[in-house]
Amino acid sequence: MRSFDVSHLPLAVVDEDRSALSRSLIQKFAVSETFDLKFQETRVATATDLLEKGDATMVLVVPAGFEGALLAGKSAQLQLLQDGTPIPTLPPMPSMMLCRSSSARSAKRSCCREEGGRGTPDPYLV
Repeated sequence: MRSFDVSHLPLAVVDEDRSALSRSLIQKFAVSETFDLKFQETRVATATDLLEKGDATMVLVVPAGFEGALLAGKSAQLQLLQDGTPIPTLPPMPSMMLCRSSSARSAKRSCCREEGGRGTPDPYLV
């Protein structure tokens, strides 16, 4: 069975703030199952080069003033750059699975009816 869980994405980080809060945030990314912190860069251009070469899938940029803005009660933004390369898709589904319906259960029933009840419905439609 195929899993669509995302894990161990190579991550590059640019910490322009260099504050306790930015380090704490980066640490949370580093210990997650979703990301592998592979690169800590000082320049966004260097980190985006890693994206272009395929060495990183994402770049997290923590801008200067991040912690100060939050401590002052203002909103602060992060930048997350992502590799735009298309990922492989699933193979085409059998025609019986291409039914459209307002609910998954009725889609399952209608797909089976269209196949004379012989079809095996997609388990995600159950």
